[in-house]
Amino acid sequence: MARFHEVSRKRFDTQPLSEKSAGSVFKRIDGVQVSRLLDTAGMKGLSVGGAVVSDKHANFIINQGNAKSQDIYSLINLIKVKIKDRYGIDLVTEIKFLGEYE
Repeated sequence: MARFHEVSRKRFDTQPLSEKSAGSVFKRIDGVQVSRLLDTAGMKGLSVGGAVVSDKHANFIINQGNAKSQDIYSLINLIKVKIKDRYGIDLVTEIKFLGEYE
């Protein structure tokens, strides 16, 4: 039980669990935490429409209250391009998209 509380506290301290989010967006790549890549690349605070990369954990996209699914999709693609350009890494999403997007 103590371990459960420790892990829960750590998640609450490091992830935006009280915010409306798409959850953890990108998969780890070869054991590398994508959030660290995003943080190092300055992605925190990057936004499209009402979707923004969390300041608390860069692998979470927050809905600021008016985000459309297209905003989230566009932000994810912008992040993918920036990380590919900077590190040569192709990010893979953990989340699944329903519908059609531009």
